[in-house]
Parts: sequence; C-alpha cells; structure tokens
Amino acid sequence: MSEQGTLRLGEPDVWVVDASSLIEIKRAVGVTNQWDLLMRMRNMVSDGELASPRQAYREVTDAMHPDAPGAWAASARQAQTLPLDVDTDCMRRVLVAVPDLPDSSKLEEDADPYVVGLAWQLQQDGTDICVVTEDVIDRASRSIATACDVLQIRWMRLRQFLDVLGVPHRAEKQ
Repeated sequence: MSEQGTLRLGEPDVWVVDASSLIEIKRAVGVTNQWDLLMRMRNMVSDGELASPRQAYREVTDAMHPDAPGAWAASARQAQTLPLDVDTDCMRRVLVAVPDLPDSSKLEEDADPYVVGLAWQLQQDGTDICVVTEDVIDRASRSIATACDVLQIRWMRLRQFLDVLGVPHRAEKQ
C-alpha cells in the first residue's frame, strides 16, 4: 500500500475528509493553531471545497464533542453546500467494488463506506477529489485508503493535507 494514493499535481476541487483525520487534528496541530485551522476548514466547507458525509460528522461529534473537532463538525455539517448524503446507486457500486469496506464489528453505522461513496460520487460527476484519511491499515475491514486505491480516488494523510494548506503540525509518532 502506498503512503499516498493516486498522485496528481495541484490541489483538488474538493477535499473529502474522514472522521479519523478530523479526530487526529488534536494530536497533529498545536492548540494555538487548531482554531485557525478549523475556521479555515469551515470556510472551505461553506465554499464547497471540503466535505464529509453525514455519518463522518456524526462519528466526530459523538467521539469528540465538546472538543474543538467535535464542535467544528457540528457547525460544518450545517454549513456544507455539497451533499451530506450519498446517492444509493453510488453506495451500491462502491460496496460491490469493495465489499469488505464496512467494519461489521462497529455497533454504530460505519462512516467509512460513506466517505468513499461521497468521494466516488463527486468524482463521477467530474469533480477532482482527494480524500483525507488516517484509515490506512487493512484490518477486519478494508481501509479507506485501500478502497480509494481500488476505485482510483486520490487520497492522502492528514499531515500531508496540512502541508498543502501550509499549517504547522507535529510529526507523526512512530
């Protein structure tokens, strides 16, 4: 598995952000830069440059609220101009291509298929997409990174996204 999915030069039209990356912001970005980053990302959401499906926002608000990423997710969901819900046909096609993407061990609805589904749906509509995820290791289910590779969707890790945005961050601990 590559550290970064299909690479194309330039920023995408839309970043599709997974809950794992939103949660990781607290570890990756110092407190002094977190709020500025989240406000910048909120503007990107309202400008149609960044999106997450409803299920990913729910995972972040359930896991983190009232921490900064959880509070941000609740606000961003309300401001999102791109679809929050994935078309049923797109979801079916994603799950046919990557049937072991949903984590059947989760008690709550797994957001991962919806993240990939939203990215694939937007890509099929002609939008240049990049998924931002920390879900890069296949376990009981396929990772978002693997699913993106299968469906030829560009992806990168949170710290790479922060580099693109020019946001200072802490190096990942090994």
